[in-house]
Amino acid sequence: MIEYVNLRIVSDGKEIERFQERMKRILTERADRVVDGGAGFQGGEEKGKIYWISDLQIGT
Repeated sequence: MIEYVNLRIVSDGKEIERFQERMKRILTERADRVVDGGAGFQGGEEKGKIYWISDLQIGT
């Protein structure tokens, strides 16, 4: 069994939005490179800025 000491389940919609914005801010501020990019999918495509975090090797 995995135990998470500081884990709290969030179910309120407004609170979820607040935490999503907080995570977005943390990740975009940590990015060390910003590039224009996009992603295609069945039925469309999304374009925008990609915030790259080199030490984590992820883009948001």
